[in-house]
Amino acid sequence: MSNQIQTLRESFFNTVFSLLGHIANCDGYINRNEIKRIEIYMEKMDLSEKCKREAQHLFKEGTSPTFNVAQVLQEFSKNTTPNLIQILLVYLITMARTDGLLVKKEMNVVQHVAKALGYSSIVFDHLLKMISAQDEFDSQQKTAQPQNTYQNTTQQKTEQSKTDEAKTEQRKSQQEK
Repeated sequence: MSNQIQTLRESFFNTVFSLLGHIANCDGYINRNEIKRIEIYMEKMDLSEKCKREAQHLFKEGTSPTFNVAQVLQEFSKNTTPNLIQILLVYLITMARTDGLLVKKEMNVVQHVAKALGYSSIVFDHLLKMISAQDEFDSQQKTAQPQNTYQNTTQQKTEQSKTDEAKTEQRKSQQEK
């Protein structure tokens, strides 16, 4: 792996986990859903145990009252790409929405990050709307799935049996004529 790619990865890794900790702690506490979200991110990134411990450490640093967002963003902006900035913002917005509501403090931090990384408010609002629409679509898909497949299957078999019986009766009556 080239040195530049390694530098980009490290920069993103350090930034994303520390800012996720900062966002999660904005409302004064970190809930189970936010912890679960971090675990999902670590799994998606296929982190080793050592990297998971480092991510947890960075997350904890982000929760500190002395955490310096400006310094983290300054370092990140030296070693990033527009795509990494967008991915970072998606992660942060998703974390802010994890507890079900967009808390004003959390959203203010995400907007500050976006602005500091050169995102205009129009582009940020568009990204936010896309993520909200995706979340809405995902929740509709979950509720549209049948809840009790055993009951549905049994009901379908019963209906099929009735149809088969009716067809058999119809054939018998045709043969008798």
